[in-house]
Amino acid sequence: MWSGTTGKLDDVPLEDIRRFEREFLDYLKRDHKAVLETIRATSALSDDSVTLLENAIAAFKKQFTTSAGAPLVVHEAPVEALDASEVQQATITRVKG
Repeated sequence: MWSGTTGKLDDVPLEDIRRFEREFLDYLKRDHKAVLETIRATSALSDDSVTLLENAIAAFKKQFTTSAGAPLVVHEAPVEALDASEVQQATITRVKG
């Protein structure tokens, strides 16, 4: 429920939502047990737990494949382009020997 109400599923195709949620829960149970155990024990969603969940869902999205067979496109923060003076060209020299 947390992932849907916080917009974390906005970039998941509608037809993949249920599978995404199911596989994400499996991923949490396998690789992030501590956050689930903390939430279960405290019955609360602390700021620390939210941070851990956000990191986990970001990592999971990078490995998720949609039902169309494409990787999930994750919309990350835009990155500024390098200035032309910062770009260095590589030179490859072929040596005959």
